[in-house]
Amino acid sequence: MNLLYILISFAMVNVLVATDNYVEQVIKLNQQIGVVEGSLPFVITGAVLSKDFNMVELAVMFAIPDAQDKDVEGYLKRPKIDYQRIALEKINAFASPRADKIPKGHSEDAKLTDLADARRDLTIKSMKTLICGVLDGDNQNFTDFRGICRLLALYRSVKHPESFIVAADVDEDENCIVVDKNGISTKYYYIADEIWEFIADGTSFRGRLLSNQMKEETTKLKNHIRA
Repeated sequence: MNLLYILISFAMVNVLVATDNYVEQVIKLNQQIGVVEGSLPFVITGAVLSKDFNMVELAVMFAIPDAQDKDVEGYLKRPKIDYQRIALEKINAFASPRADKIPKGHSEDAKLTDLADARRDLTIKSMKTLICGVLDGDNQNFTDFRGICRLLALYRSVKHPESFIVAADVDEDENCIVVDKNGISTKYYYIADEIWEFIADGTSFRGRLLSNQMKEETTKLKNHIRA
């Protein structure tokens, strides 16, 4: 998939008319991701590399559709429902077929927390594919550390929705600084061409090699799918 096409697609975000309720829109997006799951990495790549979305906006699309308004309203430029529509619009632009229509009354019985768990289950595999591709050198779409930083930050929001990421940027020393909703920082930076993760633990940071972490988590995911 051409990266320029992905970025142009995300730059052309239309103002969408609000017609469906929020739960219905979350269901629609979950269903479409399930139908065309293989296209999700392209959509995530475009969103992460786009300058149109901050980390909380990305999280609402891919990690925390169940976020409380009070926790995200200061970070969002539009209603939460619009981010579900934007992501659905982009997925539909990349892939077909379309998911089946939602049965009448189905959204009334659905719980947003369950739908959010399903969203993260659908998203995490694509996130790991993207990150492992970056670490292995196979994914050339992320050519600068700032893009990688945002990708890692979104992954943390998917893994830890209770402490989703609100900010991620690269400082003057080329450290990727990721800050969660509770103000806890995680750092990523290169040591001898390898990315290390340093997580705040009280007054200190504990470090681990990111590639080892991803291998362990990928193995756990495969075992979980087999089970």
